[in-house]
Amino acid sequence: MVSKKSLYDVLGLSRDATAADITRVYRRLALQYHPDRNPEGAAKFKEISNAYSVLSDEKDRRTYDATGIVPGAASGRGDEMSESQRSAEMQQRVHQFYATYAGSHEEEEDVIERFKKCKGNFGRMIREELLFDNGKVEEVKRLQDLVRSLVKRGSLESTEAWEITSTEAARKRIERAMAKERKRAVETLDAMGLSTKKSGAGSMQELQAIISRNQEKQWADMLGNLEEKYVKRKNVAEEHAGKKKKREQQESASAPRKKTKK
Repeated sequence: MVSKKSLYDVLGLSRDATAADITRVYRRLALQYHPDRNPEGAAKFKEISNAYSVLSDEKDRRTYDATGIVPGAASGRGDEMSESQRSAEMQQRVHQFYATYAGSHEEEEDVIERFKKCKGNFGRMIREELLFDNGKVEEVKRLQDLVRSLVKRGSLESTEAWEITSTEAARKRIERAMAKERKRAVETLDAMGLSTKKSGAGSMQELQAIISRNQEKQWADMLGNLEEKYVKRKNVAEEHAGKKKKREQQESASAPRKKTKK
């Protein structure tokens, strides 16, 4: 299939771009349009991934440069594909992104930015801020090791929150919490009649959306409990203080006055 739009134009590159240029620009654009960060960017993310899959392969790139034909799975035959095939293709693109993103300069910059935003709270970074392959249990430890190396190199300054949340015990708690959230999300999808065994962007995005809602609910519940515990206690204390003051005023008013000598 002859592409209507040049793959080089999709990535904003010239035809003489080096392999390093292609990978660097792909990672930057894929981050911008990654479905986990930009729910409206799925179509653009796929377009970027398709361009990268051809231009990053030396043989496919030579074929494309010579003929203008986009080979293989990147040819954009969307109308001919079933929903499950499109989902599987998107999942492949997402995993392709993680394969180039993990350990990259872009990931390091992301981690530094998120570390500062979260003041070093590793649990918050993992659950709310960082992009990583949720299908790999060892990803949490990989990111923990990455932060440690950045602190050791002086790219980041350790904080009290980091010291507390970066212990082995704290990491294992994070991993257990994430496993429970994934399990609850899968059970919710099953109850809704949605297949959690299908592979693809649809299932992953549904799963992530439910996990996010669970986290938001837990946060809201925690705030509600704190409010009930402390605000209510404060109100009760103020009410008691008010009653005591009123009682003292009443007692003072009703007490017999001493006669003054003339």
